[in-house]
Amino acid sequence: MAGTTGNQANVQRILNCNRPTTVPVTYANDEERRRVMKFEAAAEMQESPAPSAIYRDCSTNNGCRSATDITLNGHSYYASYGRTQFVSETFLRTLNDLVPLLTPAEQAHLRLNTQVRLPNGSMGTRADMAELAQRRATAAGLAYRRFRDRFGTGRTTAQATAAWNSLSAAQRANFTRDTGFGMTEFIDMLAYVPSGRARTENEGLNAFGSEAARRLLDGNGTTSFGDWLMWLYQSQDPYNFVSKRFLKSNLETIMNTPAIRARFVNNETVGTEAYRTRQRAIENDLAVRTAITHNRGSGGTSVNISVPQYVQDYANEFTRVAGRGDWRSLRCSDELGDTKGLQFNNLNLR
Repeated sequence: MAGTTGNQANVQRILNCNRPTTVPVTYANDEERRRVMKFEAAAEMQESPAPSAIYRDCSTNNGCRSATDITLNGHSYYASYGRTQFVSETFLRTLNDLVPLLTPAEQAHLRLNTQVRLPNGSMGTRADMAELAQRRATAAGLAYRRFRDRFGTGRTTAQATAAWNSLSAAQRANFTRDTGFGMTEFIDMLAYVPSGRARTENEGLNAFGSEAARRLLDGNGTTSFGDWLMWLYQSQDPYNFVSKRFLKSNLETIMNTPAIRARFVNNETVGTEAYRTRQRAIENDLAVRTAITHNRGSGGTSVNISVPQYVQDYANEFTRVAGRGDWRSLRCSDELGDTKGLQFNNLNLR
């Protein structure tokens, strides 16, 4: 079964929500499982490189990196990777928050417990490297904001070089120590000019943060960490595990926020049209809020949602634009029951 864009049946809409996996996610109930599965599919269709698809193979596509490159002075930086488009700082933060909760088997599946030599020369695990990489991504983002505020944006190479030379030796050394970057990346940071919906100020920040994390070298001076991070982005089950846990956490935060929690309660009589109408409103509200949080990192728990237009556009496409996320048209195959044929009226697609 497929959704339609114009006259073309080109976007998959029926999901295998019981798909076997080597790293399963535990859900509170079937309702939560279906929501997370649908949100992940909508995010994948919304954000992965065209054409829209579910269960995309990222193993041969640069980890399904963002189609929006931040290219400056001949150097390209990419903010996000993976089917649901994770910026590296968020991806690593999600992993680091998960580490204390994971079983040894889960850590092994994600290769987090692999022994590595750390940059300081001591032995540790890849989980330790993930912590260091998250700090580096965060530091790159802070430096990006700080130096652009101080020296301006859209700087020419000559102007940015003069700004670099105006820093003290200690300031330049701290920048390199914290981010792994040098004068070349500093110049590129000051050269960037946001343009349109895709190349926003935050997209630039995330691009430099992701590059800083990916470049982290281990204690042997090799790229083993960046190779592992790209393996995760290219993988199926390990990536799905992190992606679903991230969406599940966002959903839990939204539903448990005291100021809006009552919005997600259905007190109508089960089986009535009033119940179905109320439940549709609940599900749409949750989808919009999850989409906003997924895209922006915040804003989904506000009582009255107020976000930049590009975030609102994303949420609209996530929830109801055919050929994009179109969350409302998604169905789990196990919701269909023993149905003789699949018709639009059976699926309540409209």
